[in-house]
Amino acid sequence: MKHLVLTLVALFGSNQVYAQGAELPDLMKHAPAMSDGVYGVGAGVGAGSPTGFSFALRTEELHTFSALFGWELSDTQFHAHGDYHIPIAELNPAESILAITFYTGVGATMDIDKSLGFGARVPVVAGISFDKPLEVFIELAPVIGVLPDVEMGMQGTMGVRGWFRPKPSNGNGPEVGSE
Repeated sequence: MKHLVLTLVALFGSNQVYAQGAELPDLMKHAPAMSDGVYGVGAGVGAGSPTGFSFALRTEELHTFSALFGWELSDTQFHAHGDYHIPIAELNPAESILAITFYTGVGATMDIDKSLGFGARVPVVAGISFDKPLEVFIELAPVIGVLPDVEMGMQGTMGVRGWFRPKPSNGNGPEVGSE
């Protein structure tokens, strides 16, 4: 019993509680801060055809570079694609926490299994955002495969991304974290 009490005191008694305005530990100072909206650096997951991890960079003008790395489950192959999106329309009802932005763009796709496949994509995306730095996206993309064979296809993914505020850069490229 004595050892249990000493262990609990060591575990819980040594932790510091940080009140508002108190100094944070160094590790917490470098954690990414959430963005004020759906811009900055986005990270999340997408499910469908393909399924994987989704990453994006978006300006406040909503121009976006997005990428997904994962699997094409129907063919059990590694998949990656990258796109550039521009906003074409936005639905933002008055006094609503919901906004829907429609994007279109162009991109490239790559699949790896026994052979290497490349193609071009023309995605159409609906990004549903809330009054938080969170976005649900639905993406449909006609694909023209050019290697190893010329063929047409369709990709569709639905996913979610959280958005993080970019940290001011020191001139060596983009950084993510709190300011």
